[in-house]
Amino acid sequence: MSESKYAYNLITSLNEILRNTKLLDIYLSDMESKARREYALDRIKNGICFLAVINNGTYRFYPSRFIGYINNSMEAHEKSDVKDGRETNVAISRVLGTQPQISEPLEHEYIKFCNSLRIKPRKKGPFGSVRRYWVTSE
Repeated sequence: MSESKYAYNLITSLNEILRNTKLLDIYLSDMESKARREYALDRIKNGICFLAVINNGTYRFYPSRFIGYINNSMEAHEKSDVKDGRETNVAISRVLGTQPQISEPLEHEYIKFCNSLRIKPRKKGPFGSVRRYWVTSE
């Protein structure tokens, strides 16, 4: 891998993951910056593996390729040439103690989440991949 000014370190704790989920939530609610909101929507629309966070019976979904790097941001993510979902999936699985799973109920919740954001989810993830999920609560 080539060196990047925005070289990433993989997450090692749930707090690091949740910091990134909160940042994506900020981007989603940022009506001042269309670019940040569109960026977050695009990550959600195009992801394959997601952390499903349940809070008060409502699910929110966060793509592993974004939440798997310490202190991630739109700027760092876009400028990095070292991001790899296979690496972030391993790091997230290590932290959560489980592998992402195919889940029809979570797939249904993911589609509801996308609909609430007014984005049309793909039938499958990129490369024809079936979406997989981890679950946690805030």
